[in-house]
Amino acid sequence: MEKYSFDGILSAIRRYPVKASAAKHHSAGKLISKIELKNKIAVATIKNTPEVPTKLAEFSKQIDYGRGETFRVVSGPESVFVVVDSKNLGKVVSTASRGDLLMTQESEEALTTPGIIAAWATELVMNGVNVVACAAPPTSAIFIVKQEDALRAYQTIESMGRG
Repeated sequence: MEKYSFDGILSAIRRYPVKASAAKHHSAGKLISKIELKNKIAVATIKNTPEVPTKLAEFSKQIDYGRGETFRVVSGPESVFVVVDSKNLGKVVSTASRGDLLMTQESEEALTTPGIIAAWATELVMNGVNVVACAAPPTSAIFIVKQEDALRAYQTIESMGRG
């Protein structure tokens, strides 16, 4: 392990434009127009097959949006991530064909790695990638980035996997 002097580290830190970097991201919170918090939420991950969109469209007719019931769908190439109120989880599960249900998770069950989405997003931002949107199904994460940032985003996430 190499040894670094305290003065060398301090000098490097002082050269970093902290104020400019902080100012750049300080107004990010102002871009949030609405925050919604819900409890008793459940997640179903279903294998993405040609029948799934039709089945979920039929299921969506059972959701009472006027009473604030939750129904969100994020579709990826291999799986569809469905977020509903816990009371509707059984109905979502019944829409999946036999063997196509990959995973269910209720909000009381936490994944074992806290902050993983934040870590990925932070790494992308630190590498100059503009993350436009993010969806985080349990089996994968979907980051939507500007086209010109796509290669850099891929390289960043890939390098994180190498450790």
